[in-house]
Formats: sequence, structure tokens, C-alpha cells
Amino acid sequence: MLTVEFTHPYEPRPTRHLGLWQEGGWSFNVYSIHHPDREPPDPRVIECAKHLTRRRILRRRPRFASHSLGFIIIHQAIGNDYILLCWWIDTNMICQHLFYSEANEARYRDFPVTSAAICVFEFEVMALERALWIEHVLASGGMADGYIHANRGLLLAEPD
Repeated sequence: MLTVEFTHPYEPRPTRHLGLWQEGGWSFNVYSIHHPDREPPDPRVIECAKHLTRRRILRRRPRFASHSLGFIIIHQAIGNDYILLCWWIDTNMICQHLFYSEANEARYRDFPVTSAAICVFEFEVMALERALWIEHVLASGGMADGYIHANRGLLLAEPD
């Protein structure tokens, strides 16, 4: 039998929709995830996520067929903090920039691997965004307003 060793058993994490942020013709829904022993992100971390978005996406204007729509995940994990910048291109693909910082440091750097990484807690947000993209954009003929303004707060599971 194959077994996997791990250091922390799975425990649901509070995941919240922090609201819609619009700038430079782009729309991003912003989320927070935090380990139960950590606090949700403070305003300086949220502003840092916006700064990274401005620097990496808004000023560079992605080359591919971007819709100027995306989402940001701020994850206060056990030992590190992460910011994921995600945006839709073509019809059905997500691009991503991933940053990390030491816990509570708010000095984010590019994640040091050649491929982006996503943890099981961030998949919850990605699954929600995927479902909303399918419902409001793909299945409805491109209704971006429905996607942008869909009620995300009630769709996220909160731990008991």
C-alpha cells in the first residue's frame, strides 16, 4: 500500500470574498484565505496584492487575448503568505503569477519554481471562479457583467 507522509492534517480554512476591485479597465474579484492560527490579511497586504497586479498585469498588458477579467487570492498560510494573480485569456484559460512572502512580512517575491503552484485551499476559489466563468461567460454567450458581479460571498464554504 502506498502512503504519503505529510506534516499537517487537512483542516478547512476560512475563505472570504473581499470584493470587486476595478482599475485601468480591468476587473478583479479579491479573495482571502487564512490558516485558523493566522489572522486574515490586513489592508497593507491587500494593497500589496493590488501593487503587484498593477506592476505585473495592468502596466504590461498581456499579449494573449485577455478579457481584462480575473481574480486575486491572498493566502495567509502556516509559514508563508501567498498572492495569486489570475486572469482569463482566450475562451477558457487562466494565466497566473504566484508570489510568496515570509509570514507577516509583506515583502513578496516570485515563487521560485518554473511552474505556478496551487494548493488545495486555493482550488476552492478556482473551482468557484471556473463555475462562474462557465455559467456567465461560456454558457451565456459572453455576459462578462454577470461574471464580474456574481454573488461570490454566499458561494464559499466556511469552516464550522
